Amino acid sequence: MRFEDLRAKTPPKILEEIEKLEDESDQQIELYVYDESIKQIDLANKITFGNDISVLLLSDRLPGCAAGLEEFLAYSTDISVQRVNNFEDAKKIITEMPIDFLIIVGYLENLRNYDVIELYRSLNRFHNVVFFAILSDHIKYLSVQYNITLKFDRWAPLEDFLLFLQTVYKNTETSVKRGLFDEAKAEWGKLHPPKMSNFFKKILGR
Repeated sequence: MRFEDLRAKTPPKILEEIEKLEDESDQQIELYVYDESIKQIDLANKITFGNDISVLLLSDRLPGCAAGLEEFLAYSTDISVQRVNNFEDAKKIITEMPIDFLIIVGYLENLRNYDVIELYRSLNRFHNVVFFAILSDHIKYLSVQYNITLKFDRWAPLEDFLLFLQTVYKNTETSVKRGLFDEAKAEWGKLHPPKMSNFFKKILGR
């Protein structure tokens, strides 16, 4: 079910209360939308990706949307999902474990947070950066600027997003990705020991 259909079915009194929240209104509405989507999930047909798939959600502007998507993915799949709203928190996760999908929810207000993309790509030879957003001209511009080729309209049915992720995953050589993650970190160790710390600081933006 599409976002606008669910919103149309939202009781008027609930919409009135939500819209009183001003800047937080969109976040609350979308959280309600995802809650409604979760209720429609058939747990008997829970989607299994296998291979301990990991997803990192990044959003500093749409926390309600990101939280709803996190719950939806965790509830309807066997994906391991984590959610952050800034570069520092994302860096801690990305440098400690391989990530199959970095999903950016909406455009980011803090441009510093886009640096997560470069760090993620540097540590994951097989990487999937996805824009989960309204596909406006602004998003298209940012996609070109940060070389993001995978985009999905966040107003589209969430079931379609799962199919989208499955298709992308099947076309990605993730079976060896974890070994390559360790290989990338090992490459750092080949540098002269005295320069190791500075190299890490440069790569990690510290």
